[in-house]
Amino acid sequence: MRRSDDYAGSVARALGLLREIMRKFPGKPRIFVLDIEGHRNSEGGWDGDALDYQGTLTRELASWFTEVQVPLIHIKNSGPQREDEIDGLVSVEPGDRRQGQTVEMPDDTPNVIRAEVP
Repeated sequence: MRRSDDYAGSVARALGLLREIMRKFPGKPRIFVLDIEGHRNSEGGWDGDALDYQGTLTRELASWFTEVQVPLIHIKNSGPQREDEIDGLVSVEPGDRRQGQTVEMPDDTPNVIRAEVP
């Protein structure tokens, strides 16, 4: 995650990389290792974009990888990594909820990850 990246841009890049790797190397084990440049708050901890991105990687995208390594946690997938293509990520931002806006997707929408940013 570059210093200039925000949450949405980072997720978009991760999805693009995942799609490219799946296309070039189908069925091969995939390991995601995240390095973060900057993205610190005034207390020295991770800022909101970095925390949210690490959460999305570990909660929503981890099943498409054999391992996910982010600064906060290292996850090894106990089962086989998923091989189905991801059609997208639906993210509901906190501000959208306060304004009463919702993003609704039918339960049968294939391969769309639903992530709610805390």
